[in-house]
Amino acid sequence: MNLILIGFMGSGKTVIGKRLASILNYSWQDTDALILKRVNLSSIKEIFTDKGELFFRESEILVCRELQTSKNTIISTGGGAIQNKICLDYLRQNDSVVCHLDVSFDVAIERIGSNLDRPLIKDLKSARELYDLRAPLYKAFSDFSIETNNISEDAISEKILHIIQTKLSIYAF
Repeated sequence: MNLILIGFMGSGKTVIGKRLASILNYSWQDTDALILKRVNLSSIKEIFTDKGELFFRESEILVCRELQTSKNTIISTGGGAIQNKICLDYLRQNDSVVCHLDVSFDVAIERIGSNLDRPLIKDLKSARELYDLRAPLYKAFSDFSIETNNISEDAISEKILHIIQTKLSIYAF
């Protein structure tokens, strides 16, 4: 059984993923980190600049395919993984559960701040367009959503664990 975390940049996928893995004694994987390791580059921005977004998305598919056999793993995806359904199809193997970490646009922008390692964020207008494009996809591809605005990491983790243990008890975490 795996838990897949999806959401926009700054939603907390990495922080919450690590925390849940520790609580559940699961392994933790981050698709962006696995892509960087696979292509031997130091940043996602470098991949986009040197090889292009299409290369990145193809690498993302390969990483998701490799993760499809994972068990007892929390998988934090890149913000755009939901734009290619095949990524989630691979990750949903082994009866995995998909949790959308729902963050408002304003909070996401506040959290990512001046992080220049975000290749698709050039300005607020392009960031807003990207957010508006992805928001309905996160909801469509998730089994449940947790709002992460102005909520502690502990509270978010507790909410996810509660949902897993009650509403999704058929998954035997």
